[in-house]
Amino acid sequence: MPAEGYRQRAIDYYAAGIDGLSLWDTHARRTRASEWSMIRRLGHCQELEGWEADTASLFQRTTLRTFQGITTDRA
Repeated sequence: MPAEGYRQRAIDYYAAGIDGLSLWDTHARRTRASEWSMIRRLGHCQELEGWEADTASLFQRTTLRTFQGITTDRA
């Protein structure tokens, strides 16, 4: 499930009256790094509504082109 799906479900569950969430085996469940970035934040029920804009950019990869002046694009 995408990060936004986790966020929206948590909001719905909190609105329905749950006290908290419990997740286990999350290392096997997650297929995207952005999912884990959202899953670890789900306990912050007061702040979930404001994170809608953040879900697309929770975790982004950037290609490393140089490191201390050394080009990394060649094997």
